Amino acid sequence: RYSSLESFSTTSSSSSALKNLWDTVDKYEYDPTVLFEMSVTNADKPPLDPSEVERRVSFFPTLSDMPKDWGVILTNAPLFSQKTSLLDEVCSSSPFSNRKMTFVLGTDTFVRIINPKYYNNSVENMIDALVQMKEKGVHFIVGGRLEQTESGSKKFINGEEEVKSLP
Repeated sequence: RYSSLESFSTTSSSSSALKNLWDTVDKYEYDPTVLFEMSVTNADKPPLDPSEVERRVSFFPTLSDMPKDWGVILTNAPLFSQKTSLLDEVCSSSPFSNRKMTFVLGTDTFVRIINPKYYNNSVENMIDALVQMKEKGVHFIVGGRLEQTESGSKKFINGEEEVKSLP
């Protein structure tokens, strides 16, 4: 099982969100080995500074209820289509070949995954990439968030509206 948590900066609010999302992962299905993927590059931001990478990696041991067998994989794969291809290739010939890829991420990251902008502005390329991820057994656990509206009320955002707008 692979989990990507690279979009979390480990600030106090994102740490809490990360811990809540981690609690939703079915950790007891079969005492899994969990590999957390963290990309040092991002499609929309500059690469992470090595000290920031170290700070984020050091956060993982602070999570409670971690499986006994886990690790962090650092990649240079800013797009999820690249991450899944890389992880599938690397792990297909390893003891992890029959594992699921479950990516734990926030709403904003999820919305980018289903944005044609990241697939050469092509809805067809995006759909093809999503189908390929599905064929590799990729799952997403998306953490929603409350967003303040112009009227001052709060609205729960989880990417559902963006999914409904897909062809």
